[in-house]
Order: sequence, then C-alpha cells, then structure tokens
Amino acid sequence: VPVTLSGNTSWVDVRIDRSDVGNGVIEKKIAIANNPLETLKIEPWLEERVLVDATAGDAAEAPRGRLSYSFRSPNEEEVIIRLQN
Repeated sequence: VPVTLSGNTSWVDVRIDRSDVGNGVIEKKIAIANNPLETLKIEPWLEERVLVDATAGDAAEAPRGRLSYSFRSPNEEEVIIRLQN
C-alpha cells in the first residue's frame, strides 16, 4: 500500500491471512511491515462472528463490528484474532 508523507512515497507491506483452525473457528492474522507512519491504526472486521481470542487492543475506540489497535511508531506489527460462528 503506498503511503505519501511530505511528498515522499513509501510502500507499506500489508498481509492478511485468514484460515480455518477447526471447530468453527477462523483465525485472521494482519501483519504490517515498512510502516513510516507515526501512528498505525488497524481495525479488523469481526465478520459478524463471536470473538474467541485476540491480541489485546482498545475496543472502546472501535467502530461497531470491529476491533481497534493503535501503535506508536512501529515499523512492524502483527495482530491475530480468532472468531467463531
């Protein structure tokens, strides 16, 4: 994903893996690398499923049906959530 700051464009690597881990549980992994932003915000969609487990985050700031993660100056970050029907 291209990100332009002060006229300079950096390419941020975004990878989203979604896998079935069994017993109706879906695992979503969001990985970010080469992030030039001072604050990185990740808001994964819960797919209208029940949240089983997740990387600790700030749900109070999340839009409905999402989780919210905010990181200060990370070059790389990863978030993992598990959802069930």
